[in-house]
Amino acid sequence: MFIRTLYYIGAMPHRNVSIVIFYTGDGKLLLQDRKGIAKFGEDYDFFGGGIEEGEGPRQAILRELKEELDYVPHDLKFFKRFEFKIDANDSRTEYVFMSKSPKMGSIKVLEGKAAKLFTVQEALKLKLFPHDEDIIREFARAKGFLLQ
Repeated sequence: MFIRTLYYIGAMPHRNVSIVIFYTGDGKLLLQDRKGIAKFGEDYDFFGGGIEEGEGPRQAILRELKEELDYVPHDLKFFKRFEFKIDANDSRTEYVFMSKSPKMGSIKVLEGKAAKLFTVQEALKLKLFPHDEDIIREFARAKGFLLQ
């Protein structure tokens, strides 16, 4: 499946992105520290990025993870597609993948400040990218991670 990102003059720009939820067996999520580099003021976000012309969502997330972490997950699975309006100027289609979290010593953070693990409850208290809370809640429900 190939995705094309279209930008319309005079209309809301739309972006197609692929992201990954890295998780541990005990329900922690690995997030990217984006303080000082975020486009929407978030402190943390999932790893991933834009789908380039001629790429499918899976190709994009594999490329992004190589660029951002020098890492290729071996158990990458598609989770769900989300459609979001971020604000009056931006909308997104997010292709969300999931994978067991890599061991911290097996990755090199090449984009962002760091990679940090958070429980679902801790993650929901962070300043996240718009609509990440919705993705986290749905993922936590699907995986059986407790939400309090």
